[in-house]
Amino acid sequence: SKLYNSAIRKISRLVGKGKVGARLCKLCREMKFALKDFFLSSSFFEKYGLRYFGPVDGHNIEQLENYLTLCKSTDYPVLLHVKTIKGKGNDSASEFPDKFHSISPLRSDSQMRMNHVLGQELLKLARADKRIIGVTAAMANGTGLAYLRDNLPNQYLDVGIAEEHAVTMCAGLAKAGMRPVCIIYSTFMQRAFDQLLHDICLQNLPVIFCIERAGLAANDGPTHHGLFDITYTRCLPNAVVMQPRNTAEFQAMIREAMNYKNPIFIRYNSAYNYSNNLPVAPLKHGCAETLKQGCDICLVALGKFIDSAIKVDEYLGGKCGIVNARFIKPLDRNLLLALAKEYSLIASLEDNVLAGGFGSALMEYYNECDINVPVLRFGWPDCFVEHGTNPEILQDTYHLDPKSIAERISAYKKSMAK
Repeated sequence: SKLYNSAIRKISRLVGKGKVGARLCKLCREMKFALKDFFLSSSFFEKYGLRYFGPVDGHNIEQLENYLTLCKSTDYPVLLHVKTIKGKGNDSASEFPDKFHSISPLRSDSQMRMNHVLGQELLKLARADKRIIGVTAAMANGTGLAYLRDNLPNQYLDVGIAEEHAVTMCAGLAKAGMRPVCIIYSTFMQRAFDQLLHDICLQNLPVIFCIERAGLAANDGPTHHGLFDITYTRCLPNAVVMQPRNTAEFQAMIREAMNYKNPIFIRYNSAYNYSNNLPVAPLKHGCAETLKQGCDICLVALGKFIDSAIKVDEYLGGKCGIVNARFIKPLDRNLLLALAKEYSLIASLEDNVLAGGFGSALMEYYNECDINVPVLRFGWPDCFVEHGTNPEILQDTYHLDPKSIAERISAYKKSMAK
């Protein structure tokens, strides 16, 4: 209580004068903690001299307010341990805490999400190959690895929130002959860049990295947007970087990655609704997919931006060529050479920052080959994108919606004509 704390302070000031008084105060404190330990085991924190209160029921508002008032009245550091239950008060959240990790509108669609596709496909492959090990950093449900955890627990590892350790451990597994599949959110993979470089790519180890939430994490904002992974993976030697345009192509990439002997990165975003209307052509290493022939303008896109490219083409009269790049590294060089001869303008569309992104890779290649073809890049600007209700709102804000892209292409073509 305030009275108790005030009295202790006054007595300490009065008695604690001089060496003898200071020793007496210290002895009293030690006796107090010893007596407390006799009846109640002290917390870890009090062993180091930090006052500890709790655990307190965080759902009891009156009790919580009393403890907060008590902590506020002290003149020394304290640790208040508040215990809460995730989703308390909402039956759905209590029953499915992983689906209520953050608050968002309930989805009524039944479309299969990328993380579930990955989980089911990986389970199928792991049953046939005991070398396959799924690795996550405390995100079993969000990544789809819950399928592996619940059915093949001996082929599943959760390292907790320790992405750096997860990557290095995968290096060790790969050296031992295993086939680790490490699934980490794009924004969290950044933490392990040093390990990706030195422990994986430098040794050219066959580890498959599935980069989840690559692109916008609309509601979570700048701390969670996965807008940088193309930039920080395509600069890594020995790496293969892919991006699927729908769930069927994602399954094909997972199966293809199992045959590779070097580091693989597959980026995707389970929060997006993908169009599965177009059939998927067989996947070949380093080869893009031509979805539509056109004239004058070619749209080369990745992932969800394939759907945007189709709408852009409609705004431009349906005359554009459309290419699903599939591979960010290595590029389909033969196709890019053919596009440069066939079209007068190439537009790249990607869910990544422009700096060091896929569009930059196209420009670098054409520059390397001394090919003078205009490349108009569409991606996220050199800034931290704020949060939004959904990806479409943010795309509108930054002029990455299909209509804005089409208008910019039209304006550029007019300037070229002049």
